[in-house]
Amino acid sequence: MEISLAEIAEGYSQNINMLKMAKALSDSGNTEALAQSAKTVDELKMELSNTSKSVRREALELKKLEDLKLENAVFLERLHYVMENVPSKLPQQNQKAAPAQQIRQEPDQRPEPVKTGISQVQMIGCQYLDFLTVDEFKSIPKYMKGRLTYDKVNSVIEKLDKVYVEKYKIRRHKKSSLNDLNKKRFEGYRLQETEDTKGVPFIVEQDITDFSSLKMDSALRNIFTILRHCGLVFEIRGGGYTRFGCYTRY
Repeated sequence: MEISLAEIAEGYSQNINMLKMAKALSDSGNTEALAQSAKTVDELKMELSNTSKSVRREALELKKLEDLKLENAVFLERLHYVMENVPSKLPQQNQKAAPAQQIRQEPDQRPEPVKTGISQVQMIGCQYLDFLTVDEFKSIPKYMKGRLTYDKVNSVIEKLDKVYVEKYKIRRHKKSSLNDLNKKRFEGYRLQETEDTKGVPFIVEQDITDFSSLKMDSALRNIFTILRHCGLVFEIRGGGYTRFGCYTRY
C-alpha cells in the first residue's frame, strides 16, 4: 500500500503537536523532561525532512522510468512496421546515374573488380535495372498500378534484366565466334542501333520473346509504363522499333 508525502507529513505533524501539548502540560520545573521532548521534536523534524527528500528522489526516478517505457513503446512500434514491410527483393544500393544520352559508356566496358586477394562477395541483384523500393512502389499512381503487386513488378524487372544480360552477352562477342542463330541476332542488333542509341543498353519486343517467358501484352506494357514513371527505362522509337533503353548505372 503506497503512502503519499502529505500523509507522512500529517503523521509527523500529529506527533509534534502531541509533544507540544505534553510540553505545555508538564511542570515548568521539570527541565530534564522538557529537554528530552525538545530533542525528540528535533529528531522527528530531521526524519521528516529526510523522508521528504527520499520521496522526491523516488518521484524523479519514476518519471525517468515512465519516459523510458514510452520510448521503448515507440521503438517497438517502428520495429514491427519495418518487419511487416521488408521487401522480398532488396534493391541494389547503387545510385541512379544520369540519363544514358549524357553518359556514353557501353555495358561491356565496365571496369573489372579490383583483385585484392580477398574473396569477393557476389552481389545479389540486377546488372542493368534496379528493383523498386517499397517507397517507390507506393509513389506510383493507383490508376497505373491497378492490381499489380510489389512482388509482381520486381519479378518482371528481374526477368527483363536477364533479357538485357543475354542480349549483350551476344553483342560483346565477335560475330565469327557465334553460331548461326546468334549470328543472325547479332546482325539484327546492329541494324537496330542508331545515333540515338549509342552507348545505351536497350531491348526490343523480339528480345523479350527470345530470352524470356514474358509476352508483350497489355500487362507487360503497363509495367513498362511504371518503369518509365520510376525512371528505370525510357523509349527510343524509330526505324519500326520501340526500344526500351535503360539508364547507365556506371
